[in-house]
Amino acid sequence: MDHNTSYKKYRNLNSPLFLERVSAGVPFIQPEEWEGGLDLNGLLIRNPKATFFLRVDGNSMVRAGIHSGDIVVVDRSVRIRSGNVVVVELFGELMVKRFMQDFEGNTWLKPESRGYRPLRVESPEDMVYWGTVTYSIHGV
Repeated sequence: MDHNTSYKKYRNLNSPLFLERVSAGVPFIQPEEWEGGLDLNGLLIRNPKATFFLRVDGNSMVRAGIHSGDIVVVDRSVRIRSGNVVVVELFGELMVKRFMQDFEGNTWLKPESRGYRPLRVESPEDMVYWGTVTYSIHGV
């Protein structure tokens, strides 16, 4: 079959053309469909004077939803509690980990990814609490 025969075979094929149009620009939303404005500061920050942001480097917290390159929202006014994801300084290194205390009074900084081991805090003086992670901002 040559090119001309092939063309003739399909040139009279009718395919549906819909009257509905599809937007290739900004979709129009009716004002009654709007929920209102969204202030990210109001959503993410509970205590502005005690809140700061850090960019994460590393993958030790992936199972907690925190990936390398994410930005964490850290609130210094939240009291440290076992189970919280926190930012601490340990021996001069700043890190984000899950803060855990066991029944024997031991303190652990637990990663949330396979291949990483929990760090035992031998002395409370070795660790400086910077704040509790309240949100993680993760891109797509």
